[in-house]
Amino acid sequence: MTRGQTFWEKLMTPDAFHGDPYGELTNQISHVALGHVLSVSLCIAYLWSAGELPYRVYIIAIVGLIYAAIEMLQGWRGWDTVMDTYATIGGACVLIPLTEIRMPDVWYKPQIEVNLLWLVGVFVAVAIPIWARVAQRDRQSREM
Repeated sequence: MTRGQTFWEKLMTPDAFHGDPYGELTNQISHVALGHVLSVSLCIAYLWSAGELPYRVYIIAIVGLIYAAIEMLQGWRGWDTVMDTYATIGGACVLIPLTEIRMPDVWYKPQIEVNLLWLVGVFVAVAIPIWARVAQRDRQSREM
């Protein structure tokens, strides 16, 4: 935080990390971690209150809506807003393969495969802009 900036102001200040591949990588990793922590926290809260685990689709939707609202409060920044929201939802989707309420064990293996496919999708979606920023930085250093 910069001097004189409150936590709320820091939270609501968007970071796009143009020309900073490492900053972009750590930013997207933090979004994935945030989505995962939020989804697991919501699952634990639901488990304590209802005595069973919720459907992950609902948890993923709630995390996505909460984070999209935060992004919209920060202001639309195009691709950066989309990537941040996607990475956060991706983190929510990579839940520990939990057995959901009234779900037979047959669903367990496909759920793991869906989680792994989503994780690969998040990795590819995060790797492409980082690669583009590395290439941009390389071009800029050659021009100097």
